[in-house]
Amino acid sequence: MEIASGTLFEEIVRTFPGRPLGSASNAGLLAYIQNAFADSRLDVIALPFDCRFWSAGPSSLRVNGRTFPLFAGPFSPPCSGTGPILKIRTVDELIASETEGKILLLHDEIAAEPLMPKEFPFYYPDEHRRVIDCLEAHAPQAILAITGKDPVSGVNPFPLFQDGNFSIPSACSGEHEILAACQEGSTGSITITSAVETRPSRQLVGRRAGAGQERIIVCAHMDTAYRTPGAIDNTAGVAVLLELARRSAELQAGCTLDLVPFNGEENYAVPGQLKYLESLREDGATVRLVINLDAPGSVGSKNAFSLYNFPDEQRSQVTEIVAESEQAELGAAWYAGDHAMFAFNGTPAIAVTSSDLFEKVTDLTHTERDVPEVVDPDLLGRACDTVIKIVNRFV
Repeated sequence: MEIASGTLFEEIVRTFPGRPLGSASNAGLLAYIQNAFADSRLDVIALPFDCRFWSAGPSSLRVNGRTFPLFAGPFSPPCSGTGPILKIRTVDELIASETEGKILLLHDEIAAEPLMPKEFPFYYPDEHRRVIDCLEAHAPQAILAITGKDPVSGVNPFPLFQDGNFSIPSACSGEHEILAACQEGSTGSITITSAVETRPSRQLVGRRAGAGQERIIVCAHMDTAYRTPGAIDNTAGVAVLLELARRSAELQAGCTLDLVPFNGEENYAVPGQLKYLESLREDGATVRLVINLDAPGSVGSKNAFSLYNFPDEQRSQVTEIVAESEQAELGAAWYAGDHAMFAFNGTPAIAVTSSDLFEKVTDLTHTERDVPEVVDPDLLGRACDTVIKIVNRFV
């Protein structure tokens, strides 16, 4: 039997590959989803917002007669200049150094993981704030981070900053020879080719209105990171969401049901998420349940359902439903997805992903290797079946 979500997956990933917020492909998928919601007889709500779209060109560092290619930091201001190079490996070294006008070469401890965007609304750890506040106070000319593989994706080298609100030009490289080339007292020339423009976009909601102020939300982020086809992250989730829209007559929830293709999960400003949360507040809505579809359907895996904030009785009910499918299992908790903004507030939430998320899928995400062949379309249909059963248990 052909699984409709598999057909949807193939159509979306071939027609709209690579969908960073503000891109033409992202806008095309918005129109596609809007039509799909309307065809499914759902009310379509469009919440407009402006976003920043980024593009980059060749970037480099020239020092002591050698030229090293660099990767411009996403949303970095452009830069072309010459100055003394200062190597920094710890936050304490940064605090103690005179950095104004210099090219900072961050490495080792201070560049071990990506820094969250300034004032990120859902998670902004103090140690990240400390680094960013110090950098902005010390006003270097530019920042070059020597990094490796991202701890939570396949990007290698990873950019230390992905933040349109961070005003210092930045780039990254995995070339550790730069450290040896930059001897004490070295002067270098750095070029960072990067451009940002403001574009209009919108957050869509497919709604089936019900009684009262309670909502059940099923969501899947529709945007991708830059430079990736985004097959499993997250065309797979979008395909399941649209299959749910097509089968929405099977959903028995008496409260309002919102199907939400979040537009901005991969963006530093998460504008679609914030617009939708604002609309919930304006409506005086309370959320009964959130189900987030993010990277399900990895070939050779099962669909993994992780549960958050469930009372024991409801947890047992959901566990029973998951156990009914040979292609599903309970999964470990993780918070790098749109369910987290609800789970952190105590809302019952479920994240639906692949059982090999940590072993395989994260190494594919945000890379050119996230291609259609890594997704099993049959698993997407099975995920849809299980989600329908769970939603109907909450009527």
